[in-house]
This record gives sequence, structure tokens and C-alpha cells, in this order.
Amino acid sequence: MYTRIVKRGLKNEERLFIATTQKKGNEHSYGAVSHQIGTNDVRIRSNVPTWGAVPVEGHENLKMMRDALIKICEMEGIK
Repeated sequence: MYTRIVKRGLKNEERLFIATTQKKGNEHSYGAVSHQIGTNDVRIRSNVPTWGAVPVEGHENLKMMRDALIKICEMEGIK
């Protein structure tokens, strides 16, 4: 997985963490996951181009997504 942190917006403290499994240095590639540092906001870009990105907002929703993905990976034998 490729990752990077980039500056976004007008303020210097606004940074975006980008993790992607596709292309190094391309946050617009399929499957990209981005997180605005300092927030509880994560966006997951679909691997289907026309579906766009799905926002997951809030601490509890992020925990629920984490737990669900851990369980799915266990069920599918993904470590």
C-alpha cells in the first residue's frame, strides 16, 4: 500500500492522509482511502469509478467500520 500526507485547503495545518493500493502518489486512483488529519472523517473511494467516494464520519462509525473490516478479513482468511 502506498501512503502520503499532503497539504490541503488554505490553512497550513490542514493536511490529508492518503492511503491507496493502486498507484504511488495518486489519491484519485481506484480504492483510495483518505483522512483529514485531526478529524473523525474518512473517505473510501469505490473501485467502481462512477460510484465516487463514501464518507465515514464520527468516532463511533469509524470504530464500527474497523470492527466490521476485521471480522470480514478473518472470515476471508486475510491477514
